[in-house]
Amino acid sequence: QACSSLLLRGSVGDDLWQRFQRAEKEMEEELRDVVTEANALAPNWGPTIFQSAHEIAANTRLRASLGEIEAQKAAEKAWWEKRRGQIQSEFMKELDESEKSSTRDGASEDDAVLVDTPSKGKKGKK
Repeated sequence: QACSSLLLRGSVGDDLWQRFQRAEKEMEEELRDVVTEANALAPNWGPTIFQSAHEIAANTRLRASLGEIEAQKAAEKAWWEKRRGQIQSEFMKELDESEKSSTRDGASEDDAVLVDTPSKGKKGKK
Protein backbone atom coordinates (compact mmCIF):
# COMPACT_ATOMS: atom_id res chain seq x y z
CA GLN A 1 0.00 0.00 0.00
CA ALA A 2 2.68 2.51 0.98
CA CYS A 3 4.82 1.61 -2.01
CA SER A 4 1.88 1.94 -4.42
CA SER A 5 1.02 5.40 -3.07
CA LEU A 6 4.66 6.41 -3.55
CA LEU A 7 4.46 5.10 -7.12
CA LEU A 8 1.30 7.16 -7.78
CA ARG A 9 3.02 10.30 -6.46
CA GLY A 10 6.03 9.65 -8.65
CA SER A 11 8.39 9.25 -5.70
CA VAL A 12 9.28 5.69 -6.72
CA GLY A 13 10.30 4.62 -10.20
CA ASP A 14 8.85 1.70 -12.17
CA ASP A 15 12.02 -0.37 -11.79
CA LEU A 16 11.85 -0.18 -7.98
CA TRP A 17 8.14 -0.99 -8.11
CA GLN A 18 8.83 -4.09 -10.23
CA ARG A 19 11.58 -5.25 -7.81
CA PHE A 20 9.19 -4.77 -4.90
CA GLN A 21 6.48 -6.79 -6.67
CA ARG A 22 8.95 -9.65 -7.37
CA ALA A 23 10.17 -9.67 -3.75
CA GLU A 24 6.60 -9.72 -2.47
CA LYS A 25 5.73 -12.63 -4.79
CA GLU A 26 8.82 -14.58 -3.62
CA MET A 27 7.83 -14.04 -0.01
CA GLU A 28 4.28 -15.27 -0.62
CA GLU A 29 5.65 -18.39 -2.34
CA GLU A 30 8.02 -19.01 0.56
CA LEU A 31 5.15 -18.71 3.05
CA ARG A 32 3.09 -21.19 1.02
CA ASP A 33 6.06 -23.60 1.00
CA VAL A 34 6.37 -23.32 4.79
CA VAL A 35 2.65 -24.05 5.27
CA THR A 36 2.82 -27.02 2.86
CA GLU A 37 5.90 -28.41 4.59
CA ALA A 38 4.27 -27.99 8.01
CA ASN A 39 1.19 -29.87 6.83
CA ALA A 40 3.46 -32.65 5.54
CA LEU A 41 5.15 -32.95 8.95
CA ALA A 42 1.95 -32.87 11.00
CA PRO A 43 -1.61 -32.76 9.66
CA ASN A 44 -3.30 -29.33 9.96
CA TRP A 45 -0.17 -27.69 11.35
CA GLY A 46 0.00 -25.28 8.42
CA PRO A 47 -2.52 -22.74 9.75
CA THR A 48 -0.77 -22.53 13.13
CA ILE A 49 2.90 -22.93 12.13
CA PHE A 50 3.61 -19.20 12.40
CA GLN A 51 1.97 -18.95 15.81
CA SER A 52 4.08 -21.90 16.97
CA ALA A 53 7.21 -20.27 15.55
CA HIS A 54 6.39 -17.02 17.34
CA GLU A 55 5.89 -18.85 20.65
CA ILE A 56 9.20 -20.70 20.19
CA ALA A 57 11.01 -17.42 19.46
CA ALA A 58 9.42 -15.72 22.49
CA ASN A 59 10.36 -18.68 24.69
CA THR A 60 13.94 -18.54 23.42
CA ARG A 61 14.16 -14.82 24.22
CA LEU A 62 12.68 -15.44 27.68
CA ARG A 63 15.18 -18.21 28.40
CA ALA A 64 18.06 -15.98 27.29
CA SER A 65 16.81 -13.20 29.55
CA LEU A 66 16.49 -15.62 32.48
CA GLY A 67 20.00 -16.87 31.77
CA GLU A 68 21.35 -13.32 32.00
CA ILE A 69 19.50 -12.80 35.29
CA GLU A 70 20.86 -16.06 36.70
CA ALA A 71 24.38 -15.03 35.65
CA GLN A 72 24.02 -11.75 37.55
CA LYS A 73 22.46 -13.40 40.59
CA ALA A 74 25.71 -14.48 42.25
CA ALA A 75 27.34 -11.07 41.83
CA GLU A 76 24.24 -9.28 43.11
CA LYS A 77 24.01 -11.60 46.11
CA ALA A 78 27.67 -11.02 46.98
CA TRP A 79 27.23 -7.26 46.68
CA TRP A 80 24.18 -7.25 48.98
CA GLU A 81 25.94 -9.47 51.53
CA LYS A 82 28.87 -7.05 51.57
CA ARG A 83 26.49 -4.09 51.87
CA ARG A 84 24.63 -5.76 54.72
CA GLY A 85 27.94 -6.31 56.53
CA GLN A 86 28.85 -2.65 56.07
CA ILE A 87 25.49 -1.52 57.43
CA GLN A 88 25.80 -3.85 60.41
CA SER A 89 29.30 -2.64 61.24
CA GLU A 90 28.21 1.01 60.94
CA PHE A 91 25.23 0.30 63.19
CA MET A 92 27.42 -1.44 65.77
CA LYS A 93 29.85 1.52 65.74
CA GLU A 94 26.94 3.88 66.34
CA LEU A 95 25.71 1.73 69.22
CA ASP A 96 29.19 1.59 70.77
CA GLU A 97 29.59 5.35 70.45
CA SER A 98 26.19 6.03 71.99
CA GLU A 99 26.95 3.66 74.89
CA LYS A 100 30.32 5.33 75.49
CA SER A 101 28.82 8.81 75.42
CA SER A 102 25.95 7.83 77.75
CA THR A 103 28.33 6.28 80.30
CA ARG A 104 30.64 9.30 80.23
CA ASP A 105 27.92 11.93 80.53
CA GLY A 106 25.49 10.03 82.72
CA ALA A 107 25.61 9.79 86.49
CA SER A 108 27.09 6.72 88.11
CA GLU A 109 25.58 4.71 90.94
CA ASP A 110 27.91 6.45 93.43
CA ASP A 111 26.26 9.77 92.61
CA ALA A 112 22.86 8.59 93.84
CA VAL A 113 20.85 11.03 95.97
CA LEU A 114 18.79 9.95 98.97
CA VAL A 115 15.54 11.77 99.51
CA ASP A 116 13.86 11.66 102.91
CA THR A 117 10.10 11.85 102.62
CA PRO A 118 7.79 12.40 105.60
CA SER A 119 5.47 9.55 106.44
CA LYS A 120 1.72 9.99 106.40
CA GLY A 121 0.83 8.22 109.61
CA LYS A 122 1.75 9.31 113.21
CA LYS A 123 4.14 7.15 115.16
CA GLY A 124 3.48 5.95 118.66
CA LYS A 125 -0.33 5.92 118.75
CA LYS A 126 -2.26 2.75 118.87
